[in-house]
Parts: sequence; structure tokens; C-alpha cells
Amino acid sequence: MVKVMFDTNVFSNLSKGEISPDQIPSDWEPVATHIQWDEIQQTKNVVIREKISSIFSEYLVEKIPTTTAVYGISKWGEAEWSGPSSAYNNLLQQLDAHRPHRNNPKDALIADTCLQRGIKLVTNDRALLKIAESNSIETTNLEAI
Repeated sequence: MVKVMFDTNVFSNLSKGEISPDQIPSDWEPVATHIQWDEIQQTKNVVIREKISSIFSEYLVEKIPTTTAVYGISKWGEAEWSGPSSAYNNLLQQLDAHRPHRNNPKDALIADTCLQRGIKLVTNDRALLKIAESNSIETTNLEAI
């Protein structure tokens, strides 16, 4: 089995039918952090939020802690203390330089977790994909499968 981490946009695309579940290889073992769940819960439209939440629960095999803790984002018990192998700050700087966006700290946490745990990142966010690949994080998007 191959551990993969779905970015929040993948759950959203699945819920909208923009990605077919048939595109998900059978040997994938999807994992996520509290970051994806928190982003889903911030969806204002209740019907859409419930649909994405259902997809999250359907496809998620395991919820794992982020490998770095960031004040104001990380949750107690769902993040590990940052260690010397953390690339979070570097990833965040690269994302901000490429495309300033309010979600960059969360994207950097997801990417750092994938990097430190050797998990393949599945995202349809082109900026995150580019930065992750340039940092030797194995990546794919479901459009490319």
C-alpha cells in the first residue's frame, strides 16, 4: 500500500464529481491531518460542507498529526513539536514567494508532513504541487492519473 495525503481540494473535487473515485488507485492508503478537516469545516454552505465531510470520512484511512506545530493553526494532540528535520519555514517562504495566499501556512504544514513521513502528496493546487516537487516531495494530482 502507498500512503498518500489528499489536499483539501481533492476532497472538494470528489464531492463535486469533478474527480471520479475510479481515478483513485486501489493500492493507495489516504491519510490526512487536522488541517484538511479544519478547512472543510470552514465551508460556509452547510450542504456543501456536509457533502465534503462525508467524502473525507469515506476515503480517509488514517488521521495523522502534522510534523510541525504552528501557533494559531496547529491543534494540541494533533501536531508534533518541530524538529531539526522540519522544512516548514522553507516551504512557507517558497509558497509565499510563488503565490502569496492566506492558506500558505496550512499548505506548508501539509507539505512538511508529507516530506518528513515520506507520504505522497495528492493535490490539484498547482503552486503547492510545484513547491512540493522542488523540495523532493513525491506528488501527483488526480488530473494526471
